Amino acid sequence: MHTNSIESWLNQVVTPEPVQQRFLTRKRKASDARIVMGVSSPPHSIASAPDYDPDATPRAGDSSKRRKAEDGRMINVGVSLDLRQANATYDDGTTSLPRSATSSTTGGSTAGGSTTGGKSGRPKRRVKDMGDLELAEKPVRQVTNLKREEEYPKDVWALLKNVRKVRRGIGILPMPVADQARKLLSVVDDLLEEDNNLYDKNIWAVPGISDSISWDTDFELKMLEKVVERTETCIAENVSEPSWNSRVHEALLDVALEPFKGVVGHWDVTKAVIDKDYVPQHGPGIDLQSKMVDFCLTLTDNDIIHAAKERLRPSNRRMINHTEYQALRFRPIAISIETKTPDGSSQEARAQLSVWTTAYIARLRELAGTSTGGLDITLPILTVRGGQWELSFIIDKADAIEMVTLPPIGDTRSIVDCYKVVALIRWLAVWSVTVFRKWMMDKALVRRTVP
Repeated sequence: MHTNSIESWLNQVVTPEPVQQRFLTRKRKASDARIVMGVSSPPHSIASAPDYDPDATPRAGDSSKRRKAEDGRMINVGVSLDLRQANATYDDGTTSLPRSATSSTTGGSTAGGSTTGGKSGRPKRRVKDMGDLELAEKPVRQVTNLKREEEYPKDVWALLKNVRKVRRGIGILPMPVADQARKLLSVVDDLLEEDNNLYDKNIWAVPGISDSISWDTDFELKMLEKVVERTETCIAENVSEPSWNSRVHEALLDVALEPFKGVVGHWDVTKAVIDKDYVPQHGPGIDLQSKMVDFCLTLTDNDIIHAAKERLRPSNRRMINHTEYQALRFRPIAISIETKTPDGSSQEARAQLSVWTTAYIARLRELAGTSTGGLDITLPILTVRGGQWELSFIIDKADAIEMVTLPPIGDTRSIVDCYKVVALIRWLAVWSVTVFRKWMMDKALVRRTVP
């Protein structure tokens, strides 16, 4: 009975005309493996595969092209070959999705760190240095030829004068602990023997904001000794960036901003993500994904927070900055800080700060109603590499954003340089509660009908 069935089935089979087959080149485990097109011959022995029915419709969900008979031979069941694009694997181990599955939004990330953008399915290179930012819709450029004070915007002239004094060691050491601090100097430290190295505690007082300030200078000296010790330990043990942040930089910021408690605060913002509406537009082949930074100095007095909330009430925004991170929602960012380990890239740190600050400028433009020309406020930023601190200025212009970087201020491996960095941060705090605060109150926090 089986013989009659087979003969009847063979008579119904139409042998296809020979066709030119194109085989896909791919690696195979077996040298004789082939992709079979068209109708195949029946098995040598149907008896060896009693469950096989040539007239049966293939089951839904059967993903194999051929089924295995009991004797191990492969049987073609007539399923058409799926020639959809396969996932591509790159040298770094990341995998791109087929084009139909690729996100159309900017900066979609794979688990491996590469990103795919648009519909091309090609990976976009993440920003690693300032050169990449030349390709942004509004390019960010490094400027190195500003030598004279008058070449800088007027809103940072006073700050520049104080920074110059700090670099020379003028007004960095509090009088009450001068003798104790001098005993801690190393053979390579400045001697701090001049009277102009010392300052009175009220040097940081800000009329109308903090008319009288005081703090424990003895405790400050002890903390700075710990900062020096921890800096040396972090270098010797080659610790991670988060360890540097928690052991060294956080402690230094605590000390520096103690006189400004309730007026200027600092926050760890490593989890603060840029709102997607403010991520800068990328150029071809690069991805300006939501770059994050490490710390922010913010205005924290009650009046500024109240003004920020009132400014937001008639708008459709829930935050005054360019991120919805809770600590930054109603506290305007004055200074942004990016940190790296000693062997980290300064270029990458500046690029991160540039993307972050460019997004912030977009938000400030929105708040101030500035649609043309440059934003009329300069934004200082800090880059920290190991224990070395560096100040830059972000200047917004009509066609580009400029970054001007000053020489390093100091390194926390030295007690003298610790005092220099503390003085730098305090002058930045003074700038924040005077120049920046006034601009925010007059321009950005005025009640408007726009966001």
